[in-house]
Parts: sequence; structure tokens; C-alpha cells
Amino acid sequence: MKLSAKAKPTTPAVKMQARIVATIRKIPRGKVSSYGAIARAAGYPGYARQVAQILHRLPGLQWHRVLGAGGEIKLRGDSALEQCLRLQAEGVSFRGRRVKTTGDGMLAVFDGPARGVRCAEAVRDAVEELGVELRAGLHVGECELRGEDVGGLAVHIGARIAGLARPGEILVSRTVRDLVAGSGLQFADRGEQELKGVPERWPLYAVAS
Repeated sequence: MKLSAKAKPTTPAVKMQARIVATIRKIPRGKVSSYGAIARAAGYPGYARQVAQILHRLPGLQWHRVLGAGGEIKLRGDSALEQCLRLQAEGVSFRGRRVKTTGDGMLAVFDGPARGVRCAEAVRDAVEELGVELRAGLHVGECELRGEDVGGLAVHIGARIAGLARPGEILVSRTVRDLVAGSGLQFADRGEQELKGVPERWPLYAVAS
């Protein structure tokens, strides 16, 4: 008697998972990709959500090398912090720099206003899971380099804007709002406000969640 075993047919879902997993495993150390880019490279454009589900479901994948479309960390709480630390250990830069801490605050600079806003959103969402409410203020302008520190009117304006933010709110100047046009970021008008030590009244805008 001759026995033979037939392989089970591969379902579309299994095939998709295998191709997405193979694509994720190709991301080298020190490099990152996005959920959408992985889906497209695997041959499944528009399946970014499925990429996130596979990363959550399967252990052993380089999950920390996968970011949002804008280069932001999409995870929350301790997972977001762990992802950030793992990427920093691999030499990945978020194109921003923490300048210093200021008591219960922090000053950071970025090479583009949209990246600054995205970072503020990621930090706000991450610490929210820990029961902490972040207030952030962003402005664009010339900074004075003072060794590793920065100063000047632009830094002062950013600090004053942050001081007017509500718990969990990210406030920006009109300069920031205008420069990020086309980025997909949305804003709510907060009216004109006085900034202590700064001439005239300033239109401010809150980043819409």
C-alpha cells in the first residue's frame, strides 16, 4: 500500500502573512520602514493595518523598526519608550535633538516644523497611557547656539506658547501652521494671545487630534 500526503492549500491570508513577515525581516539594523511601505513592498498596498496586526501577533519580528507614515512612533506607553530606546541603540535618529530638561519640561529642536509636531503628538500619546498630561508649544525661528544649548527670541516664544497650552494640548504659532501646509496636520484656532515679554498679540493654533 502506498501512502501519500497532500500539502494543505495555502490560503490568501496565510500567503499575505508570509510575504509581510519576509518583508519585515529584510529591514536591516539601523534602518526603519512604515506600515504602509511594508504592505506595498509585500505586494499588498493599502494593507497597513494588517502589517500592524501581524507585528502584534507574531513574536520575534523586528517590530521596533516599523514606524508610522510620518516617521512617528505609533505605539503607546511603555511600548513606545521601548521602541524609541531600541532604535536609538541601533543609531536611528529622529531628526530632532533634546537640548535640555527644564524641571518638569524639556526643550528640543528639529530640522522641520512638521517633525516637531509629530514628535509632540507621539510623546503626548505615549505619556497619556502613563497618566501624564503633556503641554507643548512650538515655534519656528532663528536660534542662538550656545555650545550644546540654544537660546534667543524663538526659544522664548516657544516656551511662552507652551505655557498657554491646556493639559494634553499642543499649541503652535501661525508660522508653524503656515509652514506645515500640505502635511495633513489639522489645527483649531485659539485666537490671538499675549506672550509675556514678546511684542504684539500672537495668533495661536491647537493641533487637532
